Order: sequence, then C-alpha cells, then structure tokens
Amino acid sequence: MKQKHRLIKASPKLLDGMSNKAGYKNNWFTDWFGQDYLTVYEHRDKDDAASLVNLILHHYPVPAGMRILDVGCGNAWHALQFVKSGAKIIGVDLSRVLLEEASKQNTKSNNIYLVQGDMRLLPFKNGFDGVVNLFTSFGYFSKDEENLLVINEMSRVLKQNGFFVLDYLNADFVRENLISVSNKTQNDLSIKEIRRINKNRVEKEIIIDDGREVKKYYESVRLYEPGDIENMLKQAGIVITAIFGGYQGGAFSSASPRLIISGKKS
Repeated sequence: MKQKHRLIKASPKLLDGMSNKAGYKNNWFTDWFGQDYLTVYEHRDKDDAASLVNLILHHYPVPAGMRILDVGCGNAWHALQFVKSGAKIIGVDLSRVLLEEASKQNTKSNNIYLVQGDMRLLPFKNGFDGVVNLFTSFGYFSKDEENLLVINEMSRVLKQNGFFVLDYLNADFVRENLISVSNKTQNDLSIKEIRRINKNRVEKEIIIDDGREVKKYYESVRLYEPGDIENMLKQAGIVITAIFGGYQGGAFSSASPRLIISGKKS
C-alpha cells in the first residue's frame, strides 16, 4: 500500500513574513528550492547521503523509536536512510516543492513526518533525541544573528544529552577549489553556473535556458570558519564530541572537503 503523504503546512503568519523578497542576498532560498532545483540536481549523489548517515549512526547508535529532527531536510534523502534504523524522523523545510518530492520518495515507511517551516523559528517544543542539519543547509541568512538563531533553535528542541550533527562546507577548501564557471546540458536544458567569493560569502548564479525562456537563480552561503561554528555551538549549549572532514569519517584539516561537527547538548 502506498504511504500517505504526511505534509504539515507552516503557519500563514510565518510564511507571510517570508514573502518580502528583498533580493537574492537575503531570501534567495524562497525562489531557488523549487522544481528547477530538482531538475538541475536530479543526479546529485545519493551515496553521499547514505555514507553520512552511516557515519552518524556509527557514532550515535539509534534505537527503534528515537525521534530525530532533520532541519532543512529537502527531498528527504537523509531521512530515508535514517528511518532504516527504526527511528522516527521529522523533516522540516521551507520549500513545499521539496517536501512534496520527499513525500513521493517515501512510499514504504510510516515513520517519516514532513513539516513546512522556517529553521529560524522551529514549530516544535523540545523533545528530540537527535537534531541534524546536513548538506550545507546552514549559513543561508545575511545576518550572523539569524544564523546563530538557527543554531539556538536546533539546540532548544534537543533533549538534554541529545546528539547534534552539522554537515557544512569547509571554507578553506571552497576558496582553494572554487570553479568560477561551469556549463552542462541536461534534459534539453542549457545550465550555466557562475561562482564567486564575495567577502565572507560564496555565491552562485544559476542560469537555465530551455530554448524558449531563460531563468536565473542565486545561492549565497556564509563562509564560516571552523572556530566560528564552534563558538556558536558553545553559545547554544552544544558540547563538541568529534569533527570529521568527509563522509567516510576522516580527520578534519584545511584540505578537507567538508566540515562535519557532532556534539551533544549539555
């Protein structure tokens, strides 16, 4: 039997507050994470999601029934891996399009729940055994205070001694390996991506041309240093237990492709 969609809407008041699109530097995510995003990244490596979840479960065994919150869950690649452990997964994301895609992917499990909401104001009380924020779903907001608010909110809903994992970019690696321009053809679409470092952010312009219409989207992510992240977690009451540099669990260095920080709420 096909699993019924479990999609809960965000409050209209919250979404109204997000509707003022003052430009991509602030609210680019309200435009980009839709159907075109799914088209451009349809071949994104799901093996990375499986490897990351396996790494997390190796360090934090998850008994059946444990409640895990996936903040910025997107189309639920990680949730679909977590649920195999018997955990109950609640995924929250601002994009209804991505959540609907996640619902389509989830045809077997009764233990994945999807909620539309803003990570700066999570629509939950505390009570989660684990909270994760994966695939660079952090640093989207233009003000550091808002990004810190995200960390504080994730800590707020986490139980005492609950585990926390942040999978984020490594700023040094991005600066050294940034590809300024790339072009590809996919599903009869011409896709051009232009990347640059702008002060303390990495920005990308995505241009999609289907021969009839040209669409432009933007990404802008704050380039936090590892020490910045550590300080924010400390302020939020998260004690760091391990730092990894990749999805296979290697030690972190300036040359690592990822910054994966795990910890527990003190």
